[in-house]
Amino acid sequence: MRSLLKGKLLRRVRVWCLAVLVLTMSWIVRARRSAGLSERRTGRRLTIIGAYGNGNYGDDIIGEAIAASVVEFDAHPLIVARRSDTLRLSTETGAEVITTEDGLRGVFATWVALAGRTDAILGGGGLFEGKRDDVNVHRLVLEYAGKLMAAGVRGQRTIIHGIGISPNLYSDRLVSKAIASVLKCTDAVAVRDPASARLLETLGITGTLIRDPATSVLEIWAKRAEIRPRSVGVVVLDRHRWPKFVPGDRLTEVGRSREIRALAGRLVAGAERGDVIELFAFHHSDEAMVEDLAAAYRTAGGTPSSLTVVPYRQVSSQDPFLRLMACESVLSMRFHPALAALTAGRDVQIIGGLQKLEMLKSVSADIPLARWSYPESFADPVSVLNRGLGGQAGR
Repeated sequence: MRSLLKGKLLRRVRVWCLAVLVLTMSWIVRARRSAGLSERRTGRRLTIIGAYGNGNYGDDIIGEAIAASVVEFDAHPLIVARRSDTLRLSTETGAEVITTEDGLRGVFATWVALAGRTDAILGGGGLFEGKRDDVNVHRLVLEYAGKLMAAGVRGQRTIIHGIGISPNLYSDRLVSKAIASVLKCTDAVAVRDPASARLLETLGITGTLIRDPATSVLEIWAKRAEIRPRSVGVVVLDRHRWPKFVPGDRLTEVGRSREIRALAGRLVAGAERGDVIELFAFHHSDEAMVEDLAAAYRTAGGTPSSLTVVPYRQVSSQDPFLRLMACESVLSMRFHPALAALTAGRDVQIIGGLQKLEMLKSVSADIPLARWSYPESFADPVSVLNRGLGGQAGR
């Protein structure tokens, strides 16, 4: 027990140190701006920062889409990936990819990589979103904020593009203060859901509500996806074991088992009607749940020949999306797979109550699937980003 408490305290101290660093960097950015100091620009050399290569294909395609969106300014942008687990660019973006890893080490590695560059884009995903009382979430949001502020301290232009932000920020007031300070000193901010937009309003920040940045590549890929009749794509999210991805306490595991059995029952019923089921893991943490769901399906009497487990490891980030978009219908616990299926005009059932999923449910409720698109209140991410890079933030 003593070692456990010591470990928790150590993680909290590390978070506080990172929060103080981020706060200090944001203050330096404000001071530079007030003094009229900025990096001398000769052309454009862009850096794209995000959760890329972190084992999540949804995050990876955001980086790919943003890189493809900025060719007007830089044909060879630098993508700063957190890790190299899954990031395999599937289109010829001309981007260079480097890996900086986690925490303070990642912030300093980003600082080094930014030398000689002119603009930094913190791009896409729930980068400032997650369990507001989780120390791991606090560390992650500060890490991404610190990487962006490394560019600001260098005098470079900073842009936040298409992210999600927890509506009430975080249970740790120091972490909340640090993230709010970063949002206020960033040159242009665009978010991907109304809850995040409302948070900006409460902070007095002028932001733009946009479609998810990955939409631009999903629209292209959707045209290439040919429907496989009776196929049902199932995308899981192991929310019970998130974010540590290891078995939890007894109550947690009971809840997880109950959810798996209920989902397995739905799949067995579908197989009896003639469905061909494909199980997908779009994040490394979901492989265990896919295996457990497949086992529960067989235990419940499901026909083995009607179930396929799609391998998690793919050649590029495009491959799992193309296969999913070819399914006639989709059940998804994850945002980007659901968005991909909607973009392809498929019958989609969204499972779960995450902030981004609730947004997707609300904007897709009354739209015919064959013509699905975001409501007009969501601006085009490509045009907003290009205007932001040109110094004209906004829609």
